[in-house]
Amino acid sequence: MTGAEVIIVEGSAVELVAPASPLGDRILAGYAKYRPGYEASAEHWKHGGLWQLRPTKAFAWTTFPDDMTRFTFEADEAG
Repeated sequence: MTGAEVIIVEGSAVELVAPASPLGDRILAGYAKYRPGYEASAEHWKHGGLWQLRPTKAFAWTTFPDDMTRFTFEADEAG
């Protein structure tokens, strides 16, 4: 990816509670991939940050408007 690819997702989101270990530990460890030097710990869950998105629409393109794609999700598809 070059950063020129665009994805926009619309929908509703709800904040989730911290999952129990080991799932919570695996999620925090995966987040470190996006923040070098980030040390994952259960303490971070106290500040929130885990969200579930139920998409209704998504748009994507690399060369607007030539290759724009639109996706719509039915309620049962989105979860």
